[in-house]
Amino acid sequence: MARAHIADGDLLAKARDGRAAEIRPCVGGNECISRRYVENLPFGCAVNPRTSHEDEEAWANPAPGRRLLVVGGGPAGMELAALAAEGGMSVELREADGELGGQLRYVAKAPRHENYGAYLDWQTRRLADLGVTVRLGERVTADEVRAAGADVVAVATGALPADPRSPAWRRSTCSTSATCSPAGSAPAAGCS
Repeated sequence: MARAHIADGDLLAKARDGRAAEIRPCVGGNECISRRYVENLPFGCAVNPRTSHEDEEAWANPAPGRRLLVVGGGPAGMELAALAAEGGMSVELREADGELGGQLRYVAKAPRHENYGAYLDWQTRRLADLGVTVRLGERVTADEVRAAGADVVAVATGALPADPRSPAWRRSTCSTSATCSPAGSAPAAGCS
């Protein structure tokens, strides 16, 4: 239960109030433990970006009523779309695949990783409850982004795998959404 409280600090209140479906599920990936004690990073949670920021002011949405287009329906795109909708933005999320979840869908199919599927199901319900328009099976072009008429566009189309143990990988200094290359090889356009 300790990690479940990290994933959703309001777990007990939601359960007590009969709102169990609203509880953000813990995926049991131990990101909370690994970040702090193995990787020497600040404490965090793989499914809750507010973890370790609970005593800070709520994240303000500087643009309630504005329209946001999120391109990419993996975990990051889903979370961004939900947070923006909670802040009062009108949100449309477009995903190239026929279902949400990105690469996490494949993780959820592995033995003993069903919690990832539960998280994706929860996040999908959250988007629906917030009124986020979700359009699946649409690979978005630059012209389509312009035609959408959104006030703000966020690109959340995924990342390449990296092995943090390998000295070949360095912290990215990308100035654009370009793909970076390992240290020692020629960087992609927009990277230094």
